[in-house]
Amino acid sequence: MSEEKKSEAMLTVAKDALPTLPNLVDVTSMAEFEAALKAAPGTVIVSMLQEDCGGCVEERPLVEKLAAKCATTTVIRVDIDKAPDVADKLDSYSGHEDGWGGTPTLLVAASAEALLKGDVEETEPEDKKLLRRLRCARK
Repeated sequence: MSEEKKSEAMLTVAKDALPTLPNLVDVTSMAEFEAALKAAPGTVIVSMLQEDCGGCVEERPLVEKLAAKCATTTVIRVDIDKAPDVADKLDSYSGHEDGWGGTPTLLVAASAEALLKGDVEETEPEDKKLLRRLRCARK
């Protein structure tokens, strides 16, 4: 099986792996992104990804598990190919001089307001200390 077919198969499995989570929002436009931020009650995690990115396919189930464990945290997935305007906006919030480091990337902010001010932390979903920093209940 080619690498491309493996990635497609993994993506299909990952999409069906967990039930729909109310705190996990996929956005494909600036309007959807702004609505998700407006509805976010507290901590916000933005997952920057692309469909044709192998690392993103691998990260998808980790982000879904994170959303499942952190029910009070809003997790917003942004496909940068479908929402380039959102990607451009978030690019300026990264701590990197050249913007965020590509996909996959997770941006964590204490609130939507903090995110919009650029007060974000760039991290990885496999960061074992992330759940503690977010004060998420372990399941």
